Amino acid sequence: GVGNASRPNGVLNKNIAYESHGEDCSVTLSRSGDNGFTVTAGDETFEGTATFDAASNKIVALLNGVKYTANVVIRKDDITVFPHGTIGDAVSYQLDIVAPDFGQGAAGGAASVVTPMPGKVIKVAVKAGDEVKEGDELLILEAMKMEHVIRAPMDGVIASLNFEDGGNVEDGTVLVTFEDTE
Repeated sequence: GVGNASRPNGVLNKNIAYESHGEDCSVTLSRSGDNGFTVTAGDETFEGTATFDAASNKIVALLNGVKYTANVVIRKDDITVFPHGTIGDAVSYQLDIVAPDFGQGAAGGAASVVTPMPGKVIKVAVKAGDEVKEGDELLILEAMKMEHVIRAPMDGVIASLNFEDGGNVEDGTVLVTFEDTE
């Protein structure tokens, strides 16, 4: 899906657009606190909390006072959700994982890599002047209790790094700028 996020008053708001059965759909996710959130889809709103146990691959959610459980199978390119907690259930939902595009700019001009969420830079793999190939690791950003590998969106030469190693960055921060390709 495609999304954008904002943080008014410290609460994460994310609009997510996706396709379901050939129809364009969207939901808004608002998160506050450790596990609290609101999901708005069309005219319906769901208040809830959710936890994920990585050891058992189980999600437990409380939505509008109703408890839901599901097992998940996480693979490289997709996540399959099995509602009701057992893999043998007849119903499952497959969610394709789409790699985020952190690149900005156009061919023939300077390009950059922008973070779509606030986080902390925990590893830097390049420096100004380094030549990189598309897909090379640039840095690792810790955000939302997960590590996100930020990769080069194109072949090029690093012009600048616009953050401090170990420093916090806000969403929309230009992390890496590439030399102009003209």
